[in-house]
Amino acid sequence: MTHRDHEELFNQNPALDISNIRQNFMKSLDAFITGYMIINQIVI
Repeated sequence: MTHRDHEELFNQNPALDISNIRQNFMKSLDAFITGYMIINQIVI
């Protein structure tokens, strides 16, 4: 998928709003922090 495809998809679907992006970002951040803590516990 090119950048242009992404833009077209975004324009076709206004439901991809800021709150949706923010929700996905928070989920990713949670998963990252959880994984980071698990790795730290294994290393220490």
